[in-house]
Amino acid sequence: MRTELLGNIAEQIDYGLTASARDDVGPKFLRITDLQDGRVDWSSVPGCNATGDVERYTLGVGDIVVARTGATTGKSYLIRDCPDGAVFASYLIRVRPGPQAHPPYLAKFFASAAYWRHITASSNGSAQPGVNASKLRELPVPLPPLPEQRRIAAILDEADALRRKRREALGLLDELLRSAFNEMFGDPVTNPRGWPTVDLGKLLVDGPTNGLYRPSSDYGTGTPIVRIDSFYDGAITDLSKLKRVAIESSVIERYALAAGQVLINRVNSPEHLGKAALVPDLNEPTVFESNMMRLTLDKEKVVPTFLVTQLLSPYLRRQIANSAKDAVNQSSINQHDVRSFKIRLPPLPMQRRWEAFVAAHRAQVAARHRQGDEADDLFNSLLHRAFAGEL
Repeated sequence: MRTELLGNIAEQIDYGLTASARDDVGPKFLRITDLQDGRVDWSSVPGCNATGDVERYTLGVGDIVVARTGATTGKSYLIRDCPDGAVFASYLIRVRPGPQAHPPYLAKFFASAAYWRHITASSNGSAQPGVNASKLRELPVPLPPLPEQRRIAAILDEADALRRKRREALGLLDELLRSAFNEMFGDPVTNPRGWPTVDLGKLLVDGPTNGLYRPSSDYGTGTPIVRIDSFYDGAITDLSKLKRVAIESSVIERYALAAGQVLINRVNSPEHLGKAALVPDLNEPTVFESNMMRLTLDKEKVVPTFLVTQLLSPYLRRQIANSAKDAVNQSSINQHDVRSFKIRLPPLPMQRRWEAFVAAHRAQVAARHRQGDEADDLFNSLLHRAFAGEL
């Protein structure tokens, strides 16, 4: 398979329009932030106050836009359709393939390891990651004949569609859990079933207790420690990946976690403040970091899984936001705030039914994640083989 530089097979490689985004004014103005998970929601893309020679920035089907600066440098998107007259912003580079290159084939190459190696090498040596049009023109592109490009692109599109469907299925499962909670208990905001409302502090046998602080120099070996990036959506994601900290046995005893306890984040950005997780069965003594609190529940009054679900609900999110103390780039809640949270409390048998439902749901989610991982592995394998001439 022959290789050509991108600059030799592209009709144009150029920078976007410098303008200000404006709601419902002027042509649609595509920006880096509008490229999300390989998609663009054109209905949310703003207009702009474009003046002068705007036509040179007009996007067309088959164009590929590439982020040229910042943390998303190299992220790309193939224009398969767009509103008439849509233009692209100055932090994007447009690649308009010439007649030798099939746009979907080239777009898939922009997801390959070879492409990302070139982007990384082009960004090295600068404080702010970035790639310019000149560097992009030097990208070597494997270029089989057009019929072969179309065949490869079709295979990769099919594999990509499969993994997208897996991700969408996971999103639907999350929506199912929220809907099932409201179906079983009613919306906690309005409490249509009239469940008793109890201060969270009255459901605890211990805590809230703030976690352990240690300098970064103490991290590396020792006891596993749960950090704020260790849990997501109510669960600790992977115990085997917890960081470790060197601490004495007396400290371990003081900050040890036990299955069935609940962790709640006390310092974070406003949108993540108060995120919570249930502590699972642990294989070894494990502690928790200082930016969260540990709650030990009275299980004769509340089922831990039920409480975590409610802590993650809009009803509690609103209470957390109202209690938050804001500082620069972060907010916080304290132990008194947490004890004062108002919890809707249905009977224990109903809470236990919810616990069983969540366990079944998590098993289904885990299975879907495995399928998603398999779809990702398939796509990446096909991607490697395609541009190595083996597909």
